[in-house]
Amino acid sequence: MSKKENLFEKIKSGPKKVKINQLVKVMEYYNFTTHKSAEGYFFTHDLLKDITIITVPKPHKKHGETSVKKPYVDKCIKAIEIMNELEKQEDQK
Repeated sequence: MSKKENLFEKIKSGPKKVKINQLVKVMEYYNFTTHKSAEGYFFTHDLLKDITIITVPKPHKKHGETSVKKPYVDKCIKAIEIMNELEKQEDQK
């Protein structure tokens, strides 16, 4: 298993304990374009034109949050899985 697959599996197995830097890293491994703003991160991918931009707010350290909330991690996991399927379809052509 490659490095990116290991990190993706780690995120899938524990989506409640994902740090923002881990999520950004795995999204970049899968060729998502990362846009950073004051509120958080936005991810886009050329193959996922039908899906709107995925928005992930930064955890608020002053409130004791250190991990990205699970619904945002789930959105990223789903986008990666869809993108992987699209890449497989393109490879078969």
